[in-house]
Amino acid sequence: MNVFVLCAGRCGSLIFAMCARFPAGPFLFDRLSADAAVFPDNAIREDEKQTAAMWGDCYPWLHQEYLDFEKGCLFLRPKHIPRTDR
Repeated sequence: MNVFVLCAGRCGSLIFAMCARFPAGPFLFDRLSADAAVFPDNAIREDEKQTAAMWGDCYPWLHQEYLDFEKGCLFLRPKHIPRTDR
């Protein structure tokens, strides 16, 4: 079964919602299939970088690659899966 999950982060101007996407990691990452891919957007923001670092600490098996889009994007996948060309 393929499932698409959208996890919207904070509004860019809301200071009180820093690292708002972090809770999605503990909910989703242990449930990912072997060929899953997750693409958090707005990865250029400092709080999103902090969130990615925290996810990396909590889930060392999760490969993270920064994609250089307008506002940045992460490509997350389980490390044991070979990457296919884009």
